[in-house]
Amino acid sequence: MQTILPGRKVPALLSTVLAPMQKASFEPDTLIIYGNPAQIMRLTQAWSYKTGERVAGHFGGKVECDGYLIAPFRTQAPCVVIPGHGERIFAATQDDEMVFALPGRSVPDLVQGLKEVGKSMSVRYPVTPYQNYQSGFPKAHRELGKEVGIV
Repeated sequence: MQTILPGRKVPALLSTVLAPMQKASFEPDTLIIYGNPAQIMRLTQAWSYKTGERVAGHFGGKVECDGYLIAPFRTQAPCVVIPGHGERIFAATQDDEMVFALPGRSVPDLVQGLKEVGKSMSVRYPVTPYQNYQSGFPKAHRELGKEVGIV
């Protein structure tokens, strides 16, 4: 048995303690990061750059919280998850949110990967779209533009 609250004991295998990273008084087994797809992309780039490994994805639409709470701890590898229906209902997870989950002991590697991939590949967030191009109109529009004198 493990004491997590004064006067309350639960079996160690059933213990779940959640806290914001900056306020946690313990080393987390799993770190959960919510972000939009571009932010999650940066995290996967950082992980892949640092470790040479791709990040697994779990997409089933139901009971996804089990996947990102438990899988990184059991496999000692990160994963990306699209939150499921229950999380949207009970935790108010929004349509633009995804989850990147990783073992707590891997946080330093992720941070280092973010620094390194940002410098070496000029990868950043927000992503700067390519803007050095000229738009073109289809041939029929160009011909019509010439006929009416606007091109």
